[in-house]
Amino acid sequence: MAAGFLADSQMIVLFGENAPGDLAAYCYQIKVEPVSGDVEPGGVLLIDEQEFTITAVGHMVKQNLETLGHITIAFSGEQVAELPGTLHVEKSESIQINPTSVLQIAYR
Repeated sequence: MAAGFLADSQMIVLFGENAPGDLAAYCYQIKVEPVSGDVEPGGVLLIDEQEFTITAVGHMVKQNLETLGHITIAFSGEQVAELPGTLHVEKSESIQINPTSVLQIAYR
């Protein structure tokens, strides 16, 4: 269902291995890893070889990634993150993600 949610909403939901049952079907499960550095606008979200410029970062994104692995990535290009756990990146309708994709946040 996660791929369908992406197609309908231009958003992906990430969650660590402990995603609640009802939510798990809509999430891409990730390995929770420490985040080095800040997650800031101007950085880059990498999904395999695809690059998306980060445009806005909710104030809980870094903490949620480190503790739960749970954030929403919105491919909206919004300049302000109204929801604390949302990472906004440049607008795109051609997002390719699969179960073996590698997601990274890089700094310029």
